[in-house]
Amino acid sequence: DEKRLYSSMSLNTNVMDTWIVSYTQTLLDFVKQEMNAYRLYTVVPRLVKYIDMLTNWYVKLNKRRFKGETSMEDCLTSLNVLCYILLTMAKLMGPFTPFLAEYMYQILRKLMPQSSTTSEQDLSVHFQMMPQSQETLVNKTIERSVAAVQTVIGLGRTVRERKVVPMKYPLPEFVIIHKDASVLKDLESLEDFVREGLNVRKVTLSHDRELYGVEMRTEPNFPTLGKKCGAKVKSVTEKIRAMTDTDIEKLLSKGEGVSPLTVIDDVPIESEDVHIVYRVAKQTQYEATAEQGFVVLLDYTADASLNDEGLIREITSRIQKLRKEAKVKPTDDITIYYSVEPQTSEIARVASAQRGEIEVILQKPFRPLAEKDQSPVVIEKKLPVKDGEIEFVITRKS
Repeated sequence: DEKRLYSSMSLNTNVMDTWIVSYTQTLLDFVKQEMNAYRLYTVVPRLVKYIDMLTNWYVKLNKRRFKGETSMEDCLTSLNVLCYILLTMAKLMGPFTPFLAEYMYQILRKLMPQSSTTSEQDLSVHFQMMPQSQETLVNKTIERSVAAVQTVIGLGRTVRERKVVPMKYPLPEFVIIHKDASVLKDLESLEDFVREGLNVRKVTLSHDRELYGVEMRTEPNFPTLGKKCGAKVKSVTEKIRAMTDTDIEKLLSKGEGVSPLTVIDDVPIESEDVHIVYRVAKQTQYEATAEQGFVVLLDYTADASLNDEGLIREITSRIQKLRKEAKVKPTDDITIYYSVEPQTSEIARVASAQRGEIEVILQKPFRPLAEKDQSPVVIEKKLPVKDGEIEFVITRKS
């Protein structure tokens, strides 16, 4: 229950648990404030954002904990936090999505400790009072740090998409550049999450963009600038594009509340009037992008071992989807058999050479189809994988 969670959180050192619980308290304060002012239209977008934070960040980054791959104690802690979060979310969503909230609540209610003193108030989510935030569970420092992690991971994924490198394939290095040392220190404490979230081998933090040959240039934002400049638009555009790194640094050093950033030909220039573009000056292995004061560089070159690891993930992800399609339980005694055509393909080489690694990931036997026994077949399917086609056959011992 909530009281037990409040007492256990004081001993919980997991960063992501602390973050999602603190983020929940911030949400509770926001919902109370907005509903007291009858601004109900602002609450739903915030709830949608909260669901995104829960599913795409907290749950994704804690899958191993939920499965018990860390330790049983850590698994139970993470599941207790998740249960609290879902229960709180059901109560918050009650006025907006009454049937879904009730459905969630009735499932979660079965997981709650039962007592002989259960009141009628516990029978429905719509009998519950809105949960109140607990100030002792708020940790703004961790909320700020995780927000920074989300920003840089989002930028890294943008670069991956630009270079058409799927997330399954690990890359050598991800460089994060920011002029504020405190921001880099916050990121340093969560470096593992960045590494996992982007599937990179190494994360480098730096405040020196010149070390990596990153140059800046300014481009005019014509939709806003054109209205201001009128006949001066050509000369203002030329002067904006002619700005040096020193000029751009001066603009960036000014706070968000400073207006205007500068004046060119008697035209006040605001932050929305210019775009700052970052690029790597020399031909290197890095691809750059920037946002919110961060400049990130992704080394998109991969050696043979990293490519092999990507192919292993291609194989295991397809097997996991087949297991899900066949409704195979993790505890079922299954064996996965495979056959690859053509046998000269890269995927055939990896399937054979990396069988042991694949079995470690699947935690099930992975064998050539020629070794198949008489066990009943659960599912079989041929699937294209990179430069070949793999026939998968999953059997289950009766």
